[in-house]
Amino acid sequence: MFDWLFQKKKTPSHYQEPAAPPFPFPVHVAPADQAMAVYDAIKGKGEGLPLFLGGADDVANLAHMADLAAKEPAIVADTLAMAAAFRFPKECWKFADGTIPEVHDDIAELRANPGTWPDRVEAQTALPALIDLKTGQPRTDIRVAIIPTHENAAIPAHLNFGGWNACPYPHVLVAALRKWNRDWGAELVAMTRDTMEVRFPRKPATRAAALELYLEMVALHSDTLMDGDPAQFAAEAMVSEYWQFWWD
Repeated sequence: MFDWLFQKKKTPSHYQEPAAPPFPFPVHVAPADQAMAVYDAIKGKGEGLPLFLGGADDVANLAHMADLAAKEPAIVADTLAMAAAFRFPKECWKFADGTIPEVHDDIAELRANPGTWPDRVEAQTALPALIDLKTGQPRTDIRVAIIPTHENAAIPAHLNFGGWNACPYPHVLVAALRKWNRDWGAELVAMTRDTMEVRFPRKPATRAAALELYLEMVALHSDTLMDGDPAQFAAEAMVSEYWQFWWD
């Protein structure tokens, strides 16, 4: 009787997905073997900061978010002001009533019982955005954007990146990147439609410091950091160059 309620509606044959606006900032396309040289050259000019963008589909998706911020500079200014007032990571863990989201368990419990520390771990030394996920091989063409800022941590504000699904709002990402830059020299090097990839040139030297860094990372609700013992991720933090944050 009610079968019509559950029938999948067919998309009209004349329907077309709304076209993505042009990406609001300059984008260079480079062969894989020249991508890092292009990145470094942009960085050296001082006219903006480079950012790897992934594939053409990623650029189109990012353009939808970045277009609004590019047209409304107040959005960027407000995001940066909110980031300055945001206490990362403490505010990520608390609801309005001060309780800790139970999905993450209790931070004190995670510190006290992080799991078994592994004897060895595999370091992440390659930037994921440069790899074609379908083939596992380096991308044929690498896209590098020039973002109009001199503060690397401010890039999520200029792209208006965040605030969808489990991804934190842009000001939270800015606050996290600012803290990690102070503590570890971290810099945002790549963004795709649903990932943020960060380089950590300095790494924790002790297990305690590595565990604290992991707890800060997991505060961003990244799906890639939710499954597994904290000790495993903390051990990886002591040796890995790059970290990818992904939100479904």
